[in-house]
Amino acid sequence: MRYARLLTEKFDYRLSPCSHICLYATEYGQDSEFVLRGIVDSTVMFFVDVLFDHKAIDVNYHDYTVNLIARVLAEIASNEGVDPEPIEEATQIMLAEKDDLLILWKSRISVTKKYRIEPYIKIKGIGSYASLLYVKISDLIAKKSAVRLVAELPIEELEEAAQRIKVQNDELKLTPKRNSGELVMARMRGYVFPITVPLSEFDWKSEQIRVT
Repeated sequence: MRYARLLTEKFDYRLSPCSHICLYATEYGQDSEFVLRGIVDSTVMFFVDVLFDHKAIDVNYHDYTVNLIARVLAEIASNEGVDPEPIEEATQIMLAEKDDLLILWKSRISVTKKYRIEPYIKIKGIGSYASLLYVKISDLIAKKSAVRLVAELPIEELEEAAQRIKVQNDELKLTPKRNSGELVMARMRGYVFPITVPLSEFDWKSEQIRVT
């Protein structure tokens, strides 16, 4: 999910008509590292059988998995006639940033006369759906900015919980999607929507800070 989000948000990259590429572990029955099965009984899933190298996983799980996914995506890109360069760039970013990777959520950026709001997603691991949402607010008049962790939700729930992000009545407000089925479980876990955070709870700095 981290790889997919980076390719989508940073590079506006779409690899195939499917919305999901699923890697399935196999222990036997194939000689190559992976086999592209393609679309199987689905219009949204592209399946890939992968023969994992467990010794390599034990040495460096993160880098081995990132490079493996890169090889799979490059093969799909070749078959689809799609430019592989964004995959190569995303791979280098993933290898350099590892679990510290923050992805700017471009579709949720908002700008008013006073504020610029930039949300960043941190997905907690390779293959994980657990995500953290950090929001950077820049006060364009006072020339100061602040960053704060705002929510911790599975990525599907976060998409629904933050359909719009804005400053209203001295609060940061995440407006959820109306009648969202994804948020039922979040409410059962104690989340209240919309999520709001008073601006006074942000640690404001006079200089333009970098999200880290």
